Amino acid sequence: MQDNTISNYIHDHVIEHVIFDNDGTLYPEPANVKDKHMQAAIMALNPRYPHCSDDEIRDMIKQSQKEYKSSFGMFVAEIECPEDRHNELMRLRDLHYECLSRLAFKNFFDQSASPAPEIGDLRIKGVNVHVATHGNLTWTKFSLEQNGGLSRFFNDTNIFTKDEVPDLAGKNEGTIFYEMLMNKMALPEANEGRGRNCAMVEDTAKNLIEAKRLGMMTILISDTMNEDDKPDYIDVIVRSNAKGAIQAVNLSNLQHERTAAQKFTAKPDSTGQDISP
Repeated sequence: MQDNTISNYIHDHVIEHVIFDNDGTLYPEPANVKDKHMQAAIMALNPRYPHCSDDEIRDMIKQSQKEYKSSFGMFVAEIECPEDRHNELMRLRDLHYECLSRLAFKNFFDQSASPAPEIGDLRIKGVNVHVATHGNLTWTKFSLEQNGGLSRFFNDTNIFTKDEVPDLAGKNEGTIFYEMLMNKMALPEANEGRGRNCAMVEDTAKNLIEAKRLGMMTILISDTMNEDDKPDYIDVIVRSNAKGAIQAVNLSNLQHERTAAQKFTAKPDSTGQDISP
């Protein structure tokens, strides 16, 4: 399929902030990404189990994923102190992503899919950009640099990671992830629609549920979902990568610009009637 929008959705408000997920959104993940993550997780655990083979460690990781919904949950479960348990989990996550960075230098990022020119155009137009990701800061900074040099658009002030959320709650696990994200973005509190001037770009549909509740324009990157399958909390589906998502934001904002221009040029005569051409 072509990299374009399925529908020309016009958001109710002007988009002032575009929030991108990172993995699978700012860059398309390679076909072997799960193998790379598993290899990195094994490397992170090797020092703890020097007498175990990689296959044995792989089996333990799979057990942890099944029982704890986390690659490392099982390996910290017996630590009694919650703070120590959290710190050890963070240490293992850091090691995992450090190892993944070493594995990802070759053939991991498709440079032709990098949305660097499009994000640069957003910034020229005055639209702020952010990253909100389940990955950690080390991996996010590495991948942004490797992915067409996107790091020039992002820094610690506009990158938000799962590690900043208590208990590592994700985007689809209650409200806390988005609440803390919007706090970091310094968006004002509102009775409703706190995110109404934002667009959230994701490759995982369920991560957009809370974004839509907050009034955001929600954009899903998917090569498989079509308009008939689209749930109500997704406004736009684009194909392949973030370039189409940025196009959808630009189309929506352009319509608002045209509407504002029409109102400005509409001049009433002395009777109060519009005499614009």
